[in-house]
Amino acid sequence: MALVLVTGPGGTGKSVLTLNLAAYLAKRYYNVLMVDGDLFLPDLADYMNLGNVKYTLHKLLTDSSLEAKAAVYKNKKQKSAFCRGIKN
Repeated sequence: MALVLVTGPGGTGKSVLTLNLAAYLAKRYYNVLMVDGDLFLPDLADYMNLGNVKYTLHKLLTDSSLEAKAAVYKNKKQKSAFCRGIKN
């Protein structure tokens, strides 16, 4: 199953909905990967208290030597995984 959440301007609740939906699905034993594709204010990592992450979606897409798993961070509490957008 793949779900994509898209809306226009910031402040419409995409991040909160994504985190809640990920938690719901993870509790039902789905494997969950959240990808924050926001080009300007990727804030899912902030909501998850990950701080600065070393590799982002941008780095993954522009560095052919980087393996995809390097840009994926596991959230053990929520039993999900996450890839940060562009900002680092």
